[in-house]
Amino acid sequence: MIDNTDEELKNNNNVDEKNILTDDNKKINQTIDNIDLKKELKTLQDIFVNHKSLLEKEISTVRNRIDRDVKNIYKFSLEKIIISLLPVIDSLECAFKLFDNEYTKHISTIIESILNDFLFLLKEYNVKIINETNVVFNPEIHQAMSLVMDPNIKDNHVVSTIQKGYLLHNRLLRPAMVIVSKC
Repeated sequence: MIDNTDEELKNNNNVDEKNILTDDNKKINQTIDNIDLKKELKTLQDIFVNHKSLLEKEISTVRNRIDRDVKNIYKFSLEKIIISLLPVIDSLECAFKLFDNEYTKHISTIIESILNDFLFLLKEYNVKIINETNVVFNPEIHQAMSLVMDPNIKDNHVVSTIQKGYLLHNRLLRPAMVIVSKC
């Protein structure tokens, strides 16, 4: 019976050793799997952080673009209305010059008052009038209608304005029609 017990003990020891080896292998494999998973998790976290950073930059860029567009829409929303009022202002200026004598003083005063109201309105909305003389001709804001030979005025300078030009927030609404000097 002792032999039998010894054999059983040996078998049990072998089984325990096998179990211990397989348990150790399982633990090692789990550890390796955990290390691989941690590496993969770290890689995915890095990718996520990079994507998040890129998306935040893109959102910031889009917000800035939208803000700029909204400001421009606000600034230039009156552009068409102001352009349509320019012929009225031109007509009032011509009428004021026409009626500016002692017989039509009353009419001239009324026209001047209306004209001043329009000019004040333009100033309120940041419309600048291009009407300077004796300045260098600028093709971006001036339209040359004629050339005049005048030795008293520098070459390529505005001699007089035929029709005023207008700028809205430095955007050209209408160029000034001018006469330019030529030596």
